[in-house]
Amino acid sequence: MTKESGSISDWDGGTARGAGVIGKNIRIKGVVRGKEDLVGEGEVDGSITLPDHHITLERPSRTTAEVKARNATIRGRHRG
Repeated sequence: MTKESGSISDWDGGTARGAGVIGKNIRIKGVVRGKEDLVGEGEVDGSITLPDHHITLERPSRTTAEVKARNATIRGRHRG
């Protein structure tokens, strides 16, 4: 994914390369599990589990979730 695609507003070319994306117009209530890095721009209410991967919560993301990940970068709003 590149900045030119317009999908990730604060793309820094780092850990998010090849990551799954929860877009800014997506809302998830429940459990998110994955085996790849994840970029969140939307809303998640529940839990996010990426035990061996990196999660980036970008602006304008809003999460109310228990997050389990190897690494996390939080730029949006997070409670959990």
